Amino acid sequence: MGRPKICRLIRIFKIILKVHCKIRLAGVFLLMYNLSYSADYFVRMGANGARNGKNWKDAFTDLPTKLNRGSTYYIADGAYKSHKFNDAESGIDRIIIKKAITGTLESCHGDLNDTTWDDSYGDGTAIFTYDSSSFVYNSVVWTFTTGYYTIDGQVGTDTSGYGFKLENADGVFVPSGSIANNLVFRHIEIKGDGWLLCNRSRGFQISGNADNCTLQYCYLHDFNQALIQFSGLSKHLLMERCYLLRSGTGCNEIHSVMLWVFGGADSLDVVVRYNSFENMGGGTGYISLGYLYSGPSSGYDIYGNIFRSTSELEGPSRLLGENGDAKTRGVKFYHNTMIGLRKNGARISFNSNDSGNNFAHNNLFVNCETYPYIWNMDTLNNSINILGIDIFSDPSSCNYRLAKSIDIQCNDLGAPYNIDPDGNIRGKTDKIIEPGAYEFIDKPLPPAPINVHVIFDK
Repeated sequence: MGRPKICRLIRIFKIILKVHCKIRLAGVFLLMYNLSYSADYFVRMGANGARNGKNWKDAFTDLPTKLNRGSTYYIADGAYKSHKFNDAESGIDRIIIKKAITGTLESCHGDLNDTTWDDSYGDGTAIFTYDSSSFVYNSVVWTFTTGYYTIDGQVGTDTSGYGFKLENADGVFVPSGSIANNLVFRHIEIKGDGWLLCNRSRGFQISGNADNCTLQYCYLHDFNQALIQFSGLSKHLLMERCYLLRSGTGCNEIHSVMLWVFGGADSLDVVVRYNSFENMGGGTGYISLGYLYSGPSSGYDIYGNIFRSTSELEGPSRLLGENGDAKTRGVKFYHNTMIGLRKNGARISFNSNDSGNNFAHNNLFVNCETYPYIWNMDTLNNSINILGIDIFSDPSSCNYRLAKSIDIQCNDLGAPYNIDPDGNIRGKTDKIIEPGAYEFIDKPLPPAPINVHVIFDK
């Protein structure tokens, strides 16, 4: 090889090396750029600083249109607009939206050394609306077309005190054709337009796909067609410690339900536990599993829930069942408590149990208006309208813990069904496993100590 050719090869090698170094350097800068945007940001209605979100004085006045993956957005009390969550996914990096609350932990409202924080920013509610004046039909407050979001109001249980509140439109929506996996919703109130109105308002509707969707400590109320509806194919769903209040259209032409999971596949892993369902007026029922046109489905665990009526307008066609001949299988309805359900609201009906794996065990029915017939399920140790309301600690305050032991020995269903909503292991203290959501726990005061010797340190 001649000298000119060698020189040319050396020059080419140097060029390649230079380009390689630039590419690596660009990668480093890109990484640094991404890291610089993985930070805490702050949102406050009425903020009049730089509005760059860097602290509470310079906070954004609403959620930015585009959010940064890996970042947390703290939101102060105030009124905010609806939002479309469509930020491109980046691996498993989440976007976290938190209600800012008063407290001494960094997770409450961000950097504790930020002197621009004021406790008055976190003592109320952040309210999101589609329109601030009236309910807007066929509109949505929060729409998700991508996944990996955690929305956490941080405070609120039962029917009050929630950090986030959605109102004046349907609450949460994943459109058909969208994939929005790994969504987490906590401490959020979603308020509808009323009860027993003949319309299709829905609080939480997943028409697309939303695997690994979690609802915890959420309060949904006063929607007509559905409070929660999963009409797309979604697996690994968890709904726990939520309060569902007042659903039903009051008209025959629109089917209505509190919770409906269309299914469409086996081993869905749908868990509904430790929730309160109250006042389903008319309509199909409290819970519907499967859909005639979605195909067979299985994998539903429903346990430790309270179903109750506190209104004369309550009274759907059933408590639990399927849509048409949906061939719903693998239903476990364990340790639930039903109180005073009206009309046919306590009935459970599946069209077939040919595979023999739908179960209703250890449930407690009290003062239900119509006898709670259970069709096409394996039944065992269900207490059906035998006991009175006096078995509960304080029913006037909706406290349905047991005031005394029930002399009905139920079978041990094993974990996780052997843990009641308070975390008590069923049968551990008195060797009796009671039916219903709560295990009776007798906690007498310990005996006074005797022969006590007190030694004072000099």
